[in-house]
Amino acid sequence: MPKSAKKGSKKGTSTNGGNILRQKDDDCGEQYAEVLKALGNSQFSIKFLNGEESKAKLKGSMSKRRTFTKVSIGDLVLAQLDECTTGRDNFYIIHRYSNDEKRMLERMKELVVVNEVDDDCSFMFEGDVEKHEQTTMKLSADFFDSI
Repeated sequence: MPKSAKKGSKKGTSTNGGNILRQKDDDCGEQYAEVLKALGNSQFSIKFLNGEESKAKLKGSMSKRRTFTKVSIGDLVLAQLDECTTGRDNFYIIHRYSNDEKRMLERMKELVVVNEVDDDCSFMFEGDVEKHEQTTMKLSADFFDSI
């Protein structure tokens, strides 16, 4: 094959492999989050896997020129804490994960959702009756009259 026949664009063949996993160092402040709402001006309301909610901005390299990354509601993103700020925490979205990357993270057990379940609930559903023993009380008419 002549050399002139191999010319062409290699657009879309490279991946951003450096941002697939978050860094294991706790001091860098990277966390997985889900986008809840778009607030405008490249700002988003995000919810971390531990249940906390915060605001985050798109990193400049993600929002300018040809490398613009579209982030929509429900996307899994990697948010990094801005260490330069004082006062409240500011986060930057540094990577948006595709569905394939999200499945890969789930297989690698990187995504662990922390669900806090309170067992001392004041109400129960019909299916929960089997799990708890039922107590019966006999009430007299005097009890209802006193109320």
